[in-house]
Amino acid sequence: MNPIDVNTKFDLVPDTATGTKRAVMIGINYVGDDPGELSGCWNDVLNMKKYIQDVHGFEEENIVILMDDGIHTEPTKANIIDAYKTIIAQAEENDAIFLHYSGHGTKLRDDDGDESDGYDEALVPRDFQTNGMIRDDDLYELLLKNLPDGVHMTSLMDCCHSGTILDLPYLFKGDGSQTDKKRKAKDIKHVATPTTAPANNTRAKVQAAIKAAEPPAARTRARTRISKLKQPTAAYTRRSRGDAAAVVDADKRKRRNNQMTLDPNMNLDAFIEKLTGKLMEFLQAKMAASLSL
Repeated sequence: MNPIDVNTKFDLVPDTATGTKRAVMIGINYVGDDPGELSGCWNDVLNMKKYIQDVHGFEEENIVILMDDGIHTEPTKANIIDAYKTIIAQAEENDAIFLHYSGHGTKLRDDDGDESDGYDEALVPRDFQTNGMIRDDDLYELLLKNLPDGVHMTSLMDCCHSGTILDLPYLFKGDGSQTDKKRKAKDIKHVATPTTAPANNTRAKVQAAIKAAEPPAARTRARTRISKLKQPTAAYTRRSRGDAAAVVDADKRKRRNNQMTLDPNMNLDAFIEKLTGKLMEFLQAKMAASLSL
């Protein structure tokens, strides 16, 4: 398998794909699940279907849709696996494949030792509670290992933990370095084009951290007083000008010493944990400063 040159033009259906254009599109709203029910996944699939038909010329008979809407094929684990097996079995040289998944994604403890972070990424089918998840190892076996030569495949996985969910040997990080990082070696010689849309719940975790850091009784008073501060230092406490300057200098040195350093290889969960800890420290310091006024 060759790395992708990120400087070349990307197209869902390149000029070289002169054969049949096929798609498998999956949208799961998990109707009736509490918690866990989603509301936009069916719309995602229907909008993307219209796009690939209107813009890229996909034909109705070559588009397989799985949705838990009571109309289309139910997106159970078995049905998703069967759809993926079928589209690969039908593919021939110069064909184009588009895979779209909109639903929940998760991570599971790695069960075969091939993940550097100790976790497999996984899709969450509609019947996950009884039949389990679809791991990245399974997706690699289903979609990549037997992909015929000369087939252009694009996968759009709109779910959490989707960045490496196909277990591709190359991973591109959009950090400005424009380089390909080799992730792991697999016995595959084909070229696939991953187009993933990873999601995360960073905002929810940060909001939870803010709420947890504020004592309920002091929450309103602390927010009111913090909003009146011009900057998060002790310079605006009732002290002399000289004392205030000394406090500001000490505060700056303290902030420099406590700056959060980020490891470029840090995974998302570790980053969120570190960010949440720093945020809680910051909020507690702000509240202490405001309450001393």
